[in-house]
Amino acid sequence: MNFTKILVLAIIATSLVNAIEFSYDLPVKKIQCFGDSLGELITVSIELYSPNPNYQFRVYDPEGKQVYNITESSQINKKLVFITQKEGNFQYCFSNLEAVPIKVKFNYKTGVEAKDYSLLVSKNDLKPIELQVEKMSDMLTNIGKEKRMISRKGRYISRDADEVSFKVLAFSIITLLLMALLTGFQVVYLKNFFKSKKLI
Repeated sequence: MNFTKILVLAIIATSLVNAIEFSYDLPVKKIQCFGDSLGELITVSIELYSPNPNYQFRVYDPEGKQVYNITESSQINKKLVFITQKEGNFQYCFSNLEAVPIKVKFNYKTGVEAKDYSLLVSKNDLKPIELQVEKMSDMLTNIGKEKRMISRKGRYISRDADEVSFKVLAFSIITLLLMALLTGFQVVYLKNFFKSKKLI
């Protein structure tokens, strides 16, 4: 298999991961949330559709602050595009404002899949091959960002594991010392007890 085929397969696999579409039944007066771990400066595109538009959609950043709130009850189709300003887990929450369950269709894209290249094509008069090169360049940039994010998370996990390991070791040593002290106390107490009873 040559390099071109491998590159094409890698691009297809990456693009499949960066886009998802599903339908969801929102229960009456309930809030349903899900999250996605994203790097900094990643483009996110969200399209929402429901025959009954009376619901609320909120986006929370990694610090738990609400960054977007869509509540227009007049629109059936809703679209939101933004660029992440922080790295971490973003939460997406639906709230059903109706007294009956409603169905919501959710189309979620990140990275290259979310970016609109039509303006770039018309502005720079790009040929199809140049557009693909631009997309690959953006994809490689996003992969680099994700790699750095995964590396940082790995360091945090390693640091946390080292802290837990140290705490377990310290707890084990303290437990052994306490057991040794208790054993010594019991030996002295029993020796004195048996002497007082004149058994030894």
